[in-house]
Amino acid sequence: MLPASLALAQVPPASRLDDVIKSGKLRVCTPGDYKPFSYQWPDGGYEGLDIDLVQSAAKALGVEVEMVKTAWPSLMKDFLEKCDVAVGAISVSTDRQKTAFFTTAYMVNGKAPITKCENVAKFQTVADIDKPNVTAEMRRSRDGWTRGSISPRRLANTTGSPGAGYVEP
Repeated sequence: MLPASLALAQVPPASRLDDVIKSGKLRVCTPGDYKPFSYQWPDGGYEGLDIDLVQSAAKALGVEVEMVKTAWPSLMKDFLEKCDVAVGAISVSTDRQKTAFFTTAYMVNGKAPITKCENVAKFQTVADIDKPNVTAEMRRSRDGWTRGSISPRRLANTTGSPGAGYVEP
């Protein structure tokens, strides 16, 4: 048992935030391929909503941003080994939550069917889409069928195949 005076004198281990401030840089992992959240231009520069957020956070901390290019298959490994934060519309999954903390989402949206402007009046409901003479293509996301969209199982009568979420007569 430690005497109370020694226990109070112990310094807690440094946090990642302490490390960021000490190093003067915020290392940010992103695939840079998902507009409007994170996009890497051919010249190597980045832009997007998430990029703006990390730039603002770094400014508030008085540090510089160091972008670290990653890819979706190696995102979590790269984050753990090379970065302080990761951005770019990263989906929350149980596997990812086992190794990383996710902030509260600042935007929640789903996928939706789209069509040409001249067909808008024809497609106002799922029933309008779910017809044998309508072709619907559904896109798979990185994490499975797009959440919040009309799944292929729900469209019993529509023709089509996985593709782009596009609807046409």
